[in-house]
Amino acid sequence: MSEARLYSGWQRERVGLFFGLDGLQTAALVVAAVAVLISVVSRSWSGAAVLLPLAAVVSAGALFRVGGRVPVQWARTWLAHRAVTAAGAHRFRPRQRWQTARPDGGIEAPPDPADEWELPGVLAPLRLLAATDGKGQRFAVAHHRVEGTYTAVARVNHPGLALLASAKATNRVQGWAGWLAQQCVEDGQICRIGTYHLAEPGEVDELGAWTEQHVRTDAPAQAVSLVREVISADRRRVADHVSYLAVSLSASRSRREVRSAGGGDTGACAVLSRRLAAISATVLGAGVEVDHWLGPRELAGVIRSSYAPLSRREVGARELAARHPGYHGPEPGVPAALAGPTWAETSWGVYEHDDAFSVIAEIEWPRTPRDSTMLAGILSASARGRRQVAILYEPVGPREAERALAVDKTKRDVAIRLRHRTGQLPPERERKELATATAQDAELASGHGLLRFCGYVAVTVTERGQLEEAWDELCADAGASGLVLLRCSGWMDTAFAAAAVPLATGLPGRGQRA
Repeated sequence: MSEARLYSGWQRERVGLFFGLDGLQTAALVVAAVAVLISVVSRSWSGAAVLLPLAAVVSAGALFRVGGRVPVQWARTWLAHRAVTAAGAHRFRPRQRWQTARPDGGIEAPPDPADEWELPGVLAPLRLLAATDGKGQRFAVAHHRVEGTYTAVARVNHPGLALLASAKATNRVQGWAGWLAQQCVEDGQICRIGTYHLAEPGEVDELGAWTEQHVRTDAPAQAVSLVREVISADRRRVADHVSYLAVSLSASRSRREVRSAGGGDTGACAVLSRRLAAISATVLGAGVEVDHWLGPRELAGVIRSSYAPLSRREVGARELAARHPGYHGPEPGVPAALAGPTWAETSWGVYEHDDAFSVIAEIEWPRTPRDSTMLAGILSASARGRRQVAILYEPVGPREAERALAVDKTKRDVAIRLRHRTGQLPPERERKELATATAQDAELASGHGLLRFCGYVAVTVTERGQLEEAWDELCADAGASGLVLLRCSGWMDTAFAAAAVPLATGLPGRGQRA
């Protein structure tokens, strides 16, 4: 039996030139150096008594990390959060939504002629479009009016890796890596890829309904009866897992193809439709099967249930009922006007939305090699609340990758040389990072691709008192896999959009993370 393969080589982007310091840290150290210089030049004991302690405090605030970031970075985040709070932008209240009563007693929003939705925060520039693929099926497209991207979302099925033999699991991982490498082409049309996984406690009644839907007509009567008895006797909670794949097309990179297809939104949707047909076939090599690309109402329902977990049961029940022959009820999903939350408010450490409370964290990848199941702990369902994990990728073209790696290698080499010249011994971590960057450059020359990527995880509960317990349990599961979770304090609403709403909102810009 072959041993499980281990993976490593990921590292954080180096955003500074000197010893990995960013602009804010460098400015703080310059201020500290100026304070020391003034105290020396002035030759004043009273001035030195004030300036030297100040320089020490500022230097410590620029160098020593607390909770994954240095104090000056925490100060910047806190000031930005206070500015948002003072402006009232931390609260989201949608415009008045007119609703009409259905004959069956339910509530249904009237169709919006513009198919507009109203989403909070960084999702506000998105608008909903509808397109048709080559088979005549309608699918939803989220157009970002600022970035110029067009995003489609698919519900996908995959067998997972936990029960597979190590050789088969390695083949699946290599298949996924190969597909990602195919997107790392010069001026590639696909600019962003997002994978999303939702795990939450499910009711045994839902399992029974699903079983009734999938009973074959030729199944033995005794087998059917036995399954029903087991389900009716076991009232324990079961886990519910759902996965999505979001793909974003860059209109600027696809300008010629979009113009040939008619231009504007129509041309962009046509180009995206052709790309989706190819993606559905190529991801099969990684064991990922595209169930279908979500339609406008389905995508609105997914977004709605992200903000309001209790609404997911109703949306899911409607989707199951719509599969019955002769169904004449409302279409699956919800109208676009009801996609967003009815209200949302972000604080320093918690994001409140509709009937739920969420904490979001960024995943810090382990420094030691790990096997392909390292995310199993945080992907597992918990009885304390819902978990949502998102991995976001941005393919980098060959020329940009060469420039990025050249700059990265230069920065790391300069940091080591500066330490030698100042009489310091460089940490072994810096040597390993330089070796990793060199190895990545060699792999790029051999035809591999380079990706920017990050991961987020959100835990959501419906009772405020259970939030910290669910967070502690999540941290324990992450720690058992060698992962470190950095709580996104000060920007919970933005992190929630990245972790829980499958619209491939994007990665932090270079230099925007600690």
